[in-house]
This record gives sequence, C-alpha cells and structure tokens, in this order.
Amino acid sequence: GIVDVTFRTVSKNTAQAVVAQYLHEVVAGRNYWGRTDLSGSTLSGYASATVLWANEVPENPNKDFIYEMGSKGAKTFCAPIQHIIQLRRSWEQPHRKFEPIPPQAYISLAKRYQYLCATSAGFVSQPAVSIRCIVLASFTGSRLSEYGQSKTGAASSVARVPTSAFAGQFSNMPIAFTYDDLTFRDQDDADLTPPEHHRAFRLMVRFRYDKGPVNWEHRTWRRSGHNFFCPVLAGIDLYRGAMMLGLSTTDPLAAYTLQPRPDLRFITGKDIQHTLREAVLDAFPDPNHRVHSVLNKFSAHSLRVTPAMALLARGFVVELVSNILRWNSDAINRYIRDPRLTKDPLFAHIALSCELISEQQLLDPLAQG
Repeated sequence: GIVDVTFRTVSKNTAQAVVAQYLHEVVAGRNYWGRTDLSGSTLSGYASATVLWANEVPENPNKDFIYEMGSKGAKTFCAPIQHIIQLRRSWEQPHRKFEPIPPQAYISLAKRYQYLCATSAGFVSQPAVSIRCIVLASFTGSRLSEYGQSKTGAASSVARVPTSAFAGQFSNMPIAFTYDDLTFRDQDDADLTPPEHHRAFRLMVRFRYDKGPVNWEHRTWRRSGHNFFCPVLAGIDLYRGAMMLGLSTTDPLAAYTLQPRPDLRFITGKDIQHTLREAVLDAFPDPNHRVHSVLNKFSAHSLRVTPAMALLARGFVVELVSNILRWNSDAINRYIRDPRLTKDPLFAHIALSCELISEQQLLDPLAQG
C-alpha cells in the first residue's frame, strides 16, 4: 500500500512508522519467499531498500528518513526500525551451516571419476568436470563464481566482466577460470603450460576477481601425493578437458558437452550440488545416518568450508588459514566447529600441498613463518 505520494505528504515520524509496519508484514511472511524465518540481516536489507526507493521519489522531503546519527557519529536505523530488527535477532533460530564434505564422499567421487575417465566422452562429461572442480576447490577454497556459473539462467550462459573502460583488456572476459589463470611448473619451477601430466609438480592459480577488496591474487599448490585428491592433477585434467573441447582463451575452463550434442555447456552451482549430494548418498546409504538430515547443506559453498575446517582442525591459526583461502577472518570464525568432521587423514593433503605452509609449520602448526 506504499505509493510515491506517501513520502511527499507525511511527516518523518509517520514515514518511519509506515516502514516499521511494512517490516512487520515482511516478518509475518509477506515477502518474496513467503518465509517467516528471515534473519535480522535480511530485514536490514529490506529496510535499506525502502529508503533507496523513497530517495528516488521526486520532491520527497524525507530523504534517508529511517536513519539517525548514533552516539558515535555513525548512521543507524531509527528506533522503530531498529526495534523490529533487534527483536528478530534476539529470537531468530540460527540457520544451519553448510556442511564440510565427508572423506567417504571423496572416495565415492574417486570411484565414479575413474569410471567416467575410461572413455573420452566420459572425460568431458558434466559429472567428470564437476568432480574436477570439486577436487580443485577443496584445496583452493574457491567460490563458485571462480570456476563455475553462479548467476546465469542457463548452462550455456557465461557470467562475464562488464564491458567497461574500468575493466580494460579484460572487458567481456569470463569471470570463471580461463587457460591463463592456471600455470603449471615442474619441480625445478620451469613452466609447463600446457601441462605435461607426469612432469607438472606445481599449480599456480590466479584469482582475478574476488568477493573481497583484493583482486589478482595468486596461490600455489604442489602435488599432494594422492592419486585423486590432488589440486595439480585436478587442474591438469580441467585444462586437458578444455583443450579436448577446443575451448578458446575467452571460454571458462569448466565446460562439457552433452552427447551426442556438440554444443558447449558450462558447470553451474546446481551441477556441483547434485554431484556432491549423489556422492554423499552413495557413501552413506543408510537413511538413518546423520547426513541425510543435513543433505540440503551440501552445496558449492561446502568447498569453501571443507578446506577451512580441515586446516583449522589441524591447528593452523585463523590468520594463516584466512590468507591461504582468501577469507575474511570474521567470516571464517563462523565455521569453527567440531574438528572430528575434518580430521580424517585424507584432509592432511590440503596442508601438505599448500606452498604458503612451510615445512616447519607442517610439523608445528603454530610455528610462525
């Protein structure tokens, strides 16, 4: 019932009351999702959106009407709005966190991957490419947008850098990894790009665009010693698959074809989620096992959570883990929980392969260096 004229004809206090009533109705379920469990931070977003809209109303005397200056000079929500958001924060149920991937699921993935790679068609199939992305991101802690398509409507679509003078030569390039983002080297640090399977020892990944404030960071991993759970092997196969499909330098590497159709498609979040959940169910067929109750918490974001928890569980300090995985320290603290979930010997390979972790730190995780 809020229309443009509302904010041109009422007092500031009345306008605040109107938005407060609007938030009450959002809390009650009159929102896009029809949900009654929206978090306090989501309600803050709704409130901020109303003032952005109201500020666009011509001749509106109540610009930024839901804000007040706090005691420290910072802008805060006015009392009626703050009261509703605080009530939600006080009584909301915490959302379940995304689950780390259990080691048994990686065993299922390894068996399936071996079967798929027995043929060239299987090697460039959607499940095989999804598994490569899962293994690589289990070491790099990559967000979905760094290797797959997270916000596109179809698997044939690609998220690209906006065409803009600000992006320069990278205008219209894919946001996800391309050939130039993966560099392979041998044990003597000689360049092996494109990679030679038996000689490639190190993989340097260039993270062009990050959610955080820093772009164009580089991280290097070496072979883990495992014949499947290894970032270098996953990177090699991702690169080889792209070459087999004839991808150009302006295509994302995580691509596949649907036989017998020759058209290219690109890995999406749904592909990763489906592949992960299939592996979890294969590893734990008993319907009474705990993982069945949290199956909806296995997703592409699990690939951020798994290496973070694995390194934290082995005693590495938060600052080092945040640096390796390009996390915000405050954000990573939300994932510190039962270390038994990621203390399996398989996850030792995550630390062993990371070149930001010194030999001394592998022996003593609290060592500085």
